[in-house]
Amino acid sequence: MADLIARSMAEEKRDKTVKITPADVDFVEKSNNIFNLYEKDNAVGYYLLNGALTAGAGYYTTHHIPCVSGKQYSIRYAETQFGAFYTAQGEFISKIGTTSGTSSPFTFTAPTGASTMRVCGQKNKMSSDAVVEGAIYPSSSSASSYYTRIRRPLLSSDNPLAGKRVLFNGDSITAGAGWPSTAVLSPRNNTGWGIVIAERNGMSAAGYAVSGGTIAAGTYQSNGTTPRHWICRDIVNMDENADFIIFQGGINDYWLSVPIGAITTSYTAAFDDTTFCGALECIFKQAQLRWKAKKIGYIVTFKVKNTFDLINQNKSELYWKKAREICEKWSVPFLDLFTSSGLNFGLSEIVNEFSQQNGGVGDGCHPTEAGYKEYLLPKIEAWMKTL
Repeated sequence: MADLIARSMAEEKRDKTVKITPADVDFVEKSNNIFNLYEKDNAVGYYLLNGALTAGAGYYTTHHIPCVSGKQYSIRYAETQFGAFYTAQGEFISKIGTTSGTSSPFTFTAPTGASTMRVCGQKNKMSSDAVVEGAIYPSSSSASSYYTRIRRPLLSSDNPLAGKRVLFNGDSITAGAGWPSTAVLSPRNNTGWGIVIAERNGMSAAGYAVSGGTIAAGTYQSNGTTPRHWICRDIVNMDENADFIIFQGGINDYWLSVPIGAITTSYTAAFDDTTFCGALECIFKQAQLRWKAKKIGYIVTFKVKNTFDLINQNKSELYWKKAREICEKWSVPFLDLFTSSGLNFGLSEIVNEFSQQNGGVGDGCHPTEAGYKEYLLPKIEAWMKTL
């Protein structure tokens, strides 16, 4: 019995610390930037003396950034109207300042009672602006790095996207039309959900989407002579070095009445890439040969205003039905946003709140920043992790 007690006591005293070396995990360096570029409460415009948002397409205003009374904070430089302080209850306290000019950096102190602040800046500098504690503004910073530098360590065993390279190709929805972000994915200067997914998961990324793009070839701009972006013939222009390759498109094919065509009965038949079916098969075959053993996926577009008829199914659903069948034939995973996005542009209230404004009315096709973030981005990100 004495030996058993002694062994038990020795076991309790044994150092059970798990030692982790840098090679074991992909730690991400923490940033001192307290401005989150992807926070949904960021807004277009700037603030006046009473703390109310004022329209201004060339400016942006941050979300409510926590601050501490008496502490100093620094921004890139001062604008005539560049922010306000608020209490914990959201009540306006005072303007951050009224200095005009380009003094860089500009340092200010949070007043008594301040719990949060909203800072303004030039919209074309939004992706590289920072708000930092203290009187020293970093010589270089990137607000777009907020997620990858501030979130918890990315463990390769925990996150299948971490450290991987992703390519996106599609139409204006993939390109981020309706999204105000100034951060872009080269080489086509894409914005939108692709950027956020890449940043949040420590991925490198490239965007190849073009507004007005079609799955099929043979479509033209309104002048009848300028070719549109033909996704099926753009594969050769995409980076061969990739781990994830995501395609989205088809709504323009519907609008332009591209012939649906037919699904071939083999994997070696010739494809008519001027039809929707032939072009999508062509995309998948090229992709599977170009990126062997990589993660290839297709996104079925959500319900776009006036493009679906749930009774007769004689509109865009015909294209989406063929897209699902082609994905199954080629064993390509697909995310069916038409049936499961939650973003229903069949409702005018949703259209006007969550799609790009055109003459004061939502266009029912291009989601706003909130539309992308609240409805699409979480589902796309979660789906990509399953590929």
